[in-house]
This record gives sequence, structure tokens and C-alpha cells, in this order.
Amino acid sequence: MNLKIFQKTRTSVYFWIGLLIFIVAEVRFDVVEIIIGRYMLLTNPLRPRVGRLWSEEKKDLSGLQQVSTLASEMKPDTSFVNHITHFQQLQDVLSNQNVVVLSRDDFLAMYRSLSSTQAKKLINPLTLYDLSRNKNWVTVKFVLNNRQLAIYFLDGFEQPLFENYIDLQQFQSSATDQAASMLDEDARYAGRIVTAETFFNAFDRLPNVYRLQIINDPKKLIDWQAGLRRVGISAFAENGTVTLAFEVIQGNRIQIFEMQASEIAAGYLIQAINSLGVGAPLALPQSKGEEE
Repeated sequence: MNLKIFQKTRTSVYFWIGLLIFIVAEVRFDVVEIIIGRYMLLTNPLRPRVGRLWSEEKKDLSGLQQVSTLASEMKPDTSFVNHITHFQQLQDVLSNQNVVVLSRDDFLAMYRSLSSTQAKKLINPLTLYDLSRNKNWVTVKFVLNNRQLAIYFLDGFEQPLFENYIDLQQFQSSATDQAASMLDEDARYAGRIVTAETFFNAFDRLPNVYRLQIINDPKKLIDWQAGLRRVGISAFAENGTVTLAFEVIQGNRIQIFEMQASEIAAGYLIQAINSLGVGAPLALPQSKGEEE
């Protein structure tokens, strides 16, 4: 009899100890909630999707899918982006179509080819620097309306990050005016500048021996032939040479190239120019010693 009572008492003690451990574990680790959650997760695919929560989740998933679709549709189609790296190319394309889109890299390449004066008119260098640090900048759109050129710097969704407007005719003349002033303001060439046509007509009359003493790299004439605008002949000779300045259009820029011609060859060139009867006759260059 005592044995049965002892066994019953021991069982009761074990029960209460186990219950106490369970209660402590529940308070400490939320065991019941975890078990129920795991059960619900495992049986979730088996239960019918009904009720307000399922309806709200369905709406959320549908909304996310629509946003994803719209975002993909808003991405720019790169197939229409033109590959242009010089402003003259841009002008040629704009003459046939009013809208041109360039990639970020092509615009930067074109910008580097511009003179400082033209570059500033297109976009301020510091503004472009800030844009170049912005990873959202993707393309540049040019829209020509008569002489007005609108420039839009766009992100990946074709939204403008910056825009600018320039008069294309004034922009084109800015490089010419700058280069012309460089040649016209040089005292060595004052009153001694001839057109490209006059230079070529006079140059054609000279034998090759003198031609080579005027331009020792004749390939330059091939490179410059279409772009040569004017030639300045220095009024001074130094150490048997005379400086000639060639004003050349290259791409969308006008540059001045100076070359040293022999004094004799320069004299024959001047005689040939004077014989054409175009403008006032040019005097032969004075040596530095004679001037002093």
C-alpha cells in the first residue's frame, strides 16, 4: 500500500516538474507560438486562399507586378541612340532629322573635341562634371527647332536631369570668330592674310622645290584642302625662315597651324600672290636684323 502511494506521489512530482519546465520554456522561448507557426507554414499550401488577408496579399502582388511592368516599359530603347563623337557629325544628322540622341560616353567624347568657348556654351564644365558623377545620367537628347537647339540630359527613364538651349547659328560662328581673332590680332600677319583660294592659286604656280620649302609635309595640303580658310604670311624673316599661319577648320573647330618656310620660297610665294592682282600687294618679309 505504501509502495503504491509512493509511486503515485513520484508520478505527480514528475508531472509538476515537467509542467514547470514547460511553463518556463514557454515564457522564455514562446515554444507554443513557434510550434503553431511551423505547423501553419507547413500546412499553408494545403489550405484554401480565402479571407481578407489573402485578398490583400493578392492585391499587393498584382500591384508589384504592374509596377515592374511599367518600369521595364519606361527603360529607354538604346537602338535609337546615335554614335556621334564630333559636333560636325551632330550637325549633319540634325540637318536630316530634328531629334538626335547620344549616349553619355559619345557626348563626353564630342564635348572634349570642342573649343573651350563652344564647350561652355553647350554646357558649363562644372555642371557637366556634376552630371558625370551622377550614375543616373544615361543619354543626351538634341531637339532642333529652326535655329534653336534644345539639349536634354536624361536619366534611364528619360527624365531630364538638366537642360540647356542655344542658338545654333551663334554657336557655329563662335569657333570661327575666336580663331579669326587669333590670326587677325597677331601683329606679324597684320595686312598679310590671304584667302585659301588665293594661296592655292599662288602655290600652284611654284615648282616643287619651293613648295616643299613652304610646307615640308605636303600631306597637310590633302588634309587641309577642304578646311583651309586663310593663310597669314609673317612680315618678318628670322634665321632664313618666314612663319606662315594656316587657319584650318577641322571637324567643328578652327585651329591655327604655324609652319616655317624658307625665306626664298616665301618670297616666291609672295610674288605669285601679287601677280594674281588680288588685294593690296604684299611686301617681302624684313629680316630681324634689318628691322633693328
